[in-house]
Amino acid sequence: VVFDAERVTKGENGWSYQNIQYWSPNHNYYFGAIAPVDNDNIVVDTSTADEYGLGKVTFTNVDGTVDLIYASKKVTTGADVIYTDPGKVHLQFAHQLAKVKFTFTNAMTNENTKVVVKDLKMVVPGNGYVELATGKWWAATDATTTLDFGHVNAGEQIAVNDSKESDYERLT
Repeated sequence: VVFDAERVTKGENGWSYQNIQYWSPNHNYYFGAIAPVDNDNIVVDTSTADEYGLGKVTFTNVDGTVDLIYASKKVTTGADVIYTDPGKVHLQFAHQLAKVKFTFTNAMTNENTKVVVKDLKMVVPGNGYVELATGKWWAATDATTTLDFGHVNAGEQIAVNDSKESDYERLT
């Protein structure tokens, strides 16, 4: 294991990390990344780490305002010792959650018809998991979270032939 819980940050001069490591010939390197870090609702379990050293990430969706993005990549070096910069490792990030926002349309034909939508809520799975090496993910069915989308049009009437969105968008 070359890197283990090494924090990579982006500054004015690009991406950096604390402990410089060098590429060895004839090796497979497996990179895994998650964001955000330092979030109590995201737990990386390395006790279940597979051959790649990448474990399972557990995510708790508390209120639909935090997404989990993740990526993994395998890089294989050649037989020669690398004396120069081997180049960037490109990671393709995926989202654990999807953004949801409701739109309601008053399609009634009578001008006297009033549509008001208030206290819009949605019950969703409360926990999810992703295996970094495979990208496989699933949602737990034993725990739920109720997401609050607020009102539509701030709780005011939606006029005939008009469409209005919910006050909030949430991640589910």
